[in-house]
Amino acid sequence: MSNNNNNPALSSFGTFGQELKKLSDEQLLTIFTGLNLDQENALHTILECFESGAKQVAFCGAAGSGKTFVVGRFVKLLELIYGPAYREPGILVTAPTHPAKVQLRQSMEAAGIRAGLNCCTTHFALGLA
Repeated sequence: MSNNNNNPALSSFGTFGQELKKLSDEQLLTIFTGLNLDQENALHTILECFESGAKQVAFCGAAGSGKTFVVGRFVKLLELIYGPAYREPGILVTAPTHPAKVQLRQSMEAAGIRAGLNCCTTHFALGLA
């Protein structure tokens, strides 16, 4: 099991990058394998926001573009670094409509992401529903 101590791409994430460097190549491959370039860029942006201390990240894309897939990989990455307990205040993911929220929850559960992940409509999250 090799580590990523010399990976310059991970250094761009500061403190979080130090945590990423502790992961093995195999662990990182489980996160980044299968992402297309747009999805990889989206995940990179989420990681940058996380490193900067942002409390929320919003991104959009066409149906089937992999938004849920990218969020799932991000949550799995957090679990690799911090363990499953990291979900415990939870992560909120939103969708614009109730049917989209149901699909989002089903997709996350199919990816093995269940506990601590809250799915709701954007209107509900903003207190408008």
